[in-house]
Amino acid sequence: MPEKQNRFSSLLSSLKQKLSSQNYSIHEKALGTALGIAVGLLPVSPLQLVLLAGIMPFVKCYRAIAFITVWIANPITYVFIYAGEFAIGSIFVKSARSVDIDFTHLTIRSLKKLAVDNGPGIIFAILIGGVILSAVSGIITYLVTRIFLEKKKTQISRSSTN
Repeated sequence: MPEKQNRFSSLLSSLKQKLSSQNYSIHEKALGTALGIAVGLLPVSPLQLVLLAGIMPFVKCYRAIAFITVWIANPITYVFIYAGEFAIGSIFVKSARSVDIDFTHLTIRSLKKLAVDNGPGIIFAILIGGVILSAVSGIITYLVTRIFLEKKKTQISRSSTN
């Protein structure tokens, strides 16, 4: 367990160091963070990095941060992300509302079985929920990151003038 904690701490430290880089504007840093989170939350699990790499030539942002934050979707978080996407998507997909899911025993295998047993309604619910969750999370991440970086920049400029 301490080894995992050290890896997580080093990842956070790396992210903090990347965010404090002076070579990129606050907008580019916030956009990179938001883009990574948004793409990471799309329900295309093994393809997030490929999708992000395909988007990068068209977006001017801090790419290193985008490629770090896309890992919000990982084997530990997939089940929770997909369950949330399904819950959101089932609001819009009528056929998915009748599916009874036991959220206390969710695994990737049980989600796959649900999808096979219940047809395309579950898949559409996860896709629609994923797009909504991705868009909302990306916007919120951009705003929070931008506010955080602007406050940090203000604090640094105040401390350097004193």
